[in-house]
Amino acid sequence: MTVMLRGGGVECIVPNNFAGGGGHKLDGFDPANRGPQPKSSVFLMTCHWLNGATRVGHHVVGDKVFFYAWERPDGSTLVFAWCTEGNTSGFRPVSTWRTTDIFGQDVATQTLSEEPLLIWPQRRTLLL
Repeated sequence: MTVMLRGGGVECIVPNNFAGGGGHKLDGFDPANRGPQPKSSVFLMTCHWLNGATRVGHHVVGDKVFFYAWERPDGSTLVFAWCTEGNTSGFRPVSTWRTTDIFGQDVATQTLSEEPLLIWPQRRTLLL
């Protein structure tokens, strides 16, 4: 959602929109104060990767698979890829692409799901 909002030109997302979750506090932490809720963590990491980024383009396949490409301030290109909830799609990254989870840890996969996959191409030549 953060990627799509940012892609639509949103410049401010009010943090209390993602905080809470059944606890008494509205700080984005789970009720036992163990740390951010999973969706809060994804929101924060997406904001981190897109800080100062400019959207390059997007591609939507059958209203189920989404690719949003961004140029980061350092000139690198980053693509967020995911499927709608409950759907998966086959995916074969180009051998020169690095694929990671939302936290930047390398992931080897041949399937897209609702969990965002980050694609780090070496050049700006993308699927878009």
